[in-house]
Amino acid sequence: MTKRQRQEFIFVFLIFALVLFMLIVSHDYHPLAKQFPQRVAGVVLILLVWELAVMILRRGEKKEAPKKNELFEELPRKTLIRRWLAIGLSLAVYVLLLPTLGFIVMTSLFMLSLLWFFDMRRPFLLLLYTGFTVGTLYMVFVKILYVPLPSGVLW
Repeated sequence: MTKRQRQEFIFVFLIFALVLFMLIVSHDYHPLAKQFPQRVAGVVLILLVWELAVMILRRGEKKEAPKKNELFEELPRKTLIRRWLAIGLSLAVYVLLLPTLGFIVMTSLFMLSLLWFFDMRRPFLLLLYTGFTVGTLYMVFVKILYVPLPSGVLW
């Protein structure tokens, strides 16, 4: 077992311990209040079991030298810094305006602006991705997990 594989196993078991702690702590919560942490813990446990199975199955494989990924372009350092700054600034504006404008409006503006900044210029795809993501997040949090999202003054 390589050092990297040991580190991965340790990371998986630390997350597993954290999830078990979250389950134990939330056990005495009100029935409605404990639904969210228990569902999140269930999803994380399923993903951890999956990751552990993949790690065990590839344990004996020899790794090849990493190939250059054709999906990711090599960007100049200046462009990367500009992109990280744009993400950080967008997140700060998002967090500041979220209580005022609400989840649906602010998340839509946040996604549209970042997609536009990262050169997604086709209006149909911009609206499709944004609508699908915001709709999915709304359904998961409000309808399935019963977690209220900020409504703001506009929504």
